[in-house]
Amino acid sequence: MRIILILIVIPAVIFSSCCDCDVSPVNNSNISCSVREASLTEFNGVLVNDNGVLRPGTAYSPQNFVFPQSTNTAGTIVLDERFTVAGDMITASVKYSINGNYRLAILNDPPINPDMMGDMMLISVDTSDTSAVIKLKGEIIEIAVLQMLDNAEMLCDFYLSSKDFINSKKDALSLYGSRLNDSFNPVIYNQSDIRVLNDKGEDVTGQAGTPPITADAAAKLLQKANNQNIALKIIPGLVYLYKSISGEYFIFMLLDSGLGAFPPHKGRMSFMFHKID
Repeated sequence: MRIILILIVIPAVIFSSCCDCDVSPVNNSNISCSVREASLTEFNGVLVNDNGVLRPGTAYSPQNFVFPQSTNTAGTIVLDERFTVAGDMITASVKYSINGNYRLAILNDPPINPDMMGDMMLISVDTSDTSAVIKLKGEIIEIAVLQMLDNAEMLCDFYLSSKDFINSKKDALSLYGSRLNDSFNPVIYNQSDIRVLNDKGEDVTGQAGTPPITADAAAKLLQKANNQNIALKIIPGLVYLYKSISGEYFIFMLLDSGLGAFPPHKGRMSFMFHKID
């Protein structure tokens, strides 16, 4: 009995002593780079109405990626679950009634760039060349071409040898990537896409008591939705400089993109990045 008790006590003492182990240091000054890696799933905000109860659809994943403000993390995934009462995703909207109780809205596509909750969302992937289509809330420019490698040392070497060059490109950034050759408008909306929401988020289009849609309000919404809805194709091997919504600068490059192994085969991409000091 004494032997058994000793055997129990010894591991317990060892385990207890490890609770005091120091997991620091972080931000080791001997490490020359802080290359980080992250993954993002294709944005999908489709909900299913099951007898009045909303639940996620098969490909549900309303992910946005937020670049970190500290080198101690690899960023944050935030979920955009801003839905109408019926479970529709709000793409863009404007207030339009005199008392402000109604909004004109376009529904069921990913939010336009300025209305995103994070820095980046994945729109689609192309398995033929492992490229990806993303949307960004910040500013971006393509600055270099490197090898198509999943190589943190390569990105570190580029950062250390190109700091002045990288900083010189900050004034050439393009909001949402709108001036880049691989940018495009994924959808062109028109009058038929406009719905009316009340202050409860209910779709009251055409119902009695709903204010008529004015031409000025409709034009304002369509201008917003069509001019601020920019997608960008990113390609492995290219290095991009990005100014995040927090005001920090990063270089990043796409590592891989593809479809999940199991149905519904969601699109996913991975990328690595480095904060610019």
